[in-house]
Amino acid sequence: MSTITDLYTQLFGKEKIRDGDVIEMAEHGRAGGVSTGTSFKGVQEIPLKFIMDLSGGSTIYMGEANHGTATSEAKWRIAQMVISGSSITITYAGGTDSFDKEWDERDSYDYTV
Repeated sequence: MSTITDLYTQLFGKEKIRDGDVIEMAEHGRAGGVSTGTSFKGVQEIPLKFIMDLSGGSTIYMGEANHGTATSEAKWRIAQMVISGSSITITYAGGTDSFDKEWDERDSYDYTV
């Protein structure tokens, strides 16, 4: 075998390009540990939608959800930031950072660590 074929076999697990490989590589890519043979695929994360409510003076509400989530859906993670002098305390609605709250109800939740 040639050095190129050896390298190709190590990288892609086969000796030559077959039908579909070019499309597969273009769409999915392949990278990983040559020594382990384990490949991984790059994934692009889409940032969450982020809302802040600054109308409460020293209390600020921050909410995150997937794009397209209505503010009335129980799919938000809501945090409360309270500023007292030079100190800031951040707590979560219902004491959890789960995505299970409604943004529209943010001021009705209990906020605990």
